[in-house]
Amino acid sequence: MTKGKIELTQGVVKTVDIILLIIHCYLLVFFAVLHVNAMVVVNVFSVAIYLKMISMPLEKLEKFVLGIYCEVLLHMILAVVCVGWDFGFQFYSFALIPVMFYYDYLQRSKHGKRCYPVAVSLVVVVAFGAMRAYTWYCGAIYEMNYANVKLFSNIMNALFIFVFLIFFMANYESLTINSDIMASRDQLTGLNNRHKMDEIMKMILARKDHLEIAVAIMDIDDFKKVNDTYGHNAGDEVLKSVAGVVGKVQDKSTFACRWGGEEFLVISFGSGCYQRLQEKMEQLVSNVSKREISCHEDKIIVTITAGITQKIEEETIDRAISRADKCLYQGKMSGKNKLVSG
Repeated sequence: MTKGKIELTQGVVKTVDIILLIIHCYLLVFFAVLHVNAMVVVNVFSVAIYLKMISMPLEKLEKFVLGIYCEVLLHMILAVVCVGWDFGFQFYSFALIPVMFYYDYLQRSKHGKRCYPVAVSLVVVVAFGAMRAYTWYCGAIYEMNYANVKLFSNIMNALFIFVFLIFFMANYESLTINSDIMASRDQLTGLNNRHKMDEIMKMILARKDHLEIAVAIMDIDDFKKVNDTYGHNAGDEVLKSVAGVVGKVQDKSTFACRWGGEEFLVISFGSGCYQRLQEKMEQLVSNVSKREISCHEDKIIVTITAGITQKIEEETIDRAISRADKCLYQGKMSGKNKLVSG
């Protein structure tokens, strides 16, 4: 999944293929029971097609979509010719239209290519009209009684509802989780964003046991120089690299976030939190200075300066962060690449 939108994955493509495979297996059995031999042969080929495509890699998505389009369209035409209009095969073809428009959206957003969904949708509409005209003047090859038509419609509709309900339920949880993550994570670094950190701090402050709270704020030294020298892409790589180190200080009582720009905030709570956080921050400052960040042929070494303090019981969390920020400023003024305690 890309940031900001849902993207087709290998799992989704495979699930769609399995759904279509199940439907055609049912159709094969159904037509065999009714002795509609022509459609039995058609569905044998359809099942073979979907079995072949079940392991198709995502790189061949264009062939996968084209295969579905051609198979559904041809199956619709042959089914209407064989068993007539009343079975309703022609209506299932209209599922192709939103599929083609969505596929066109994916192609343009990823590759800048178009698959001309209006043109391929018009083919579906023309085929639909041709089948309607055909059934006005020509009867079905196989005569079906009303009971068979009703049985088919009920089972087919139930099958569609069932398989798509399974598909929806299987993907709903992951989509919901992804949405929650996107709302609470900084997109570049993967750390908590400022909004999420505000929520965490409110939950900590709302507790009735008046926990000790320690706050640390840090800043990447000379970050503007990195951007000016190596470019903003290199700056992004530096941010992600430092965030990877910052994220490792987190545990069940310590949380980190990207506070803004090249600043990161860490908050810890519980008995002895100040001492624990101070040790973590000293190690963090040391670890960042030892990292080499690769950008093209360049090796970039950066450092961070941090300030840490413990929240006084009567003061607000914002005041504690402000005091930690003053410690950070003292560190910047006195040589950088260090932790200053308040």
